[in-house]
Amino acid sequence: FIIISHGGDYLLGLKDNQPTLHQLAQSKLTDIPDEWVSDWEKDHGRLERRRLARVDLDQDISPFPGARQLIRSTREWIEGKSTELKSETHGFII
Repeated sequence: FIIISHGGDYLLGLKDNQPTLHQLAQSKLTDIPDEWVSDWEKDHGRLERRRLARVDLDQDISPFPGARQLIRSTREWIEGKSTELKSETHGFII
């Protein structure tokens, strides 16, 4: 990677089009507790918070040179006057 050779870091989103890495992230992050949880914030007519978890990644396993961690980011929100909690989760490699 050019990024690493110039001393930089990267954060890449994991998608279904990378099934092996996506499945690896899901298996390693499934039972990992959140390390950070934001406060509930009200903005744009909704209450929202974010949760993050991470796990160290064995360099031998990763198809990305220099990759050190897998991250799970979960966004939870309640729209307007609704009481329904919605969420979406994304995986990243760093």
